[in-house]
Amino acid sequence: MQLFHFSDNPNIDVFVPRPVRIPVERPIGFEWLNGPLVWAIQDSHEAMYLFPRECPRILLWRTPDTTEEDYQLWWKGSTAECLVYIEEAWLNPVNTATIYRYNLPTEAFVSLKDAGMWVAKTEVTPISSDALTQLPKEHQKRNIELRTLDNLLPLKGVWQTSLHASGIRLRNAQRW
Repeated sequence: MQLFHFSDNPNIDVFVPRPVRIPVERPIGFEWLNGPLVWAIQDSHEAMYLFPRECPRILLWRTPDTTEEDYQLWWKGSTAECLVYIEEAWLNPVNTATIYRYNLPTEAFVSLKDAGMWVAKTEVTPISSDALTQLPKEHQKRNIELRTLDNLLPLKGVWQTSLHASGIRLRNAQRW
């Protein structure tokens, strides 16, 4: 397993723990997740971050509990591992962005046991980094199907299905 951090900054020598920009309500005992941390994503979930940082997106995966009805409704014959919905306005930035994937030492992190997320409370020095310049090709390599909508609002109910849904930067989505 590898851990990564994705950024639009090509020159990060050390990741310094910092609080989240916009704190969110956390369950009792997990308020510390709004505090100063370095965040990383497990390689099996890196699809979540193969986008410009501020791009609002909703990612869907099948789980062992996904019903055949939900699968047929959402996948509609697609063979993709993951479906990603973005707003049409973000298609050009996705197609032209360069993002940097930093490979991080696993021993510095603890798992949140949630969608491949890991955190560290101390500074972390990356092992290496690489520039990803053709994000659509990166999506294809990982069997990600990118779908566009005028806005993401029609997907608000996806969290009530039997699919796994992750929403990232939804505060940037139109009318969200």
